[in-house]
Amino acid sequence: MPESGKGFTDSFKETLATIKNKAEKDGVVRQGYDLILYFVLLVGLIVSFFNVLWGALLVGAVVGVAFYSEAIQFFRNLKNWIEIKGMAKSLVLGGLLLFFIIVLPTGVIAAIAAILIRAMINPPLNR
Repeated sequence: MPESGKGFTDSFKETLATIKNKAEKDGVVRQGYDLILYFVLLVGLIVSFFNVLWGALLVGAVVGVAFYSEAIQFFRNLKNWIEIKGMAKSLVLGGLLLFFIIVLPTGVIAAIAAILIRAMINPPLNR
């Protein structure tokens, strides 16, 4: 029942605002975002049994969205990483990345596109 002096619409709007604020405070919104990523990842894995191209596209997009900040940070520190790990490990990593591009170009392109789009929408913090 609406409070006296308030219409049903005003009371309903206040209730929705209260629920939304509580959900944001409790982290439910973030969990919903993660659940969407898990769902798309699961769908991508299942689809890849039937059509590798579409499965790779979905999985690559999820990987790009989930790891965009780490990927950007890695490429920012690539010179230091090469100096620390040495040329041999750097060449092995480069070979692995080239292998992924050759074997599964759709997934790699989807991941790179997702990283770039997410970085343009929400740039990672400088650390």
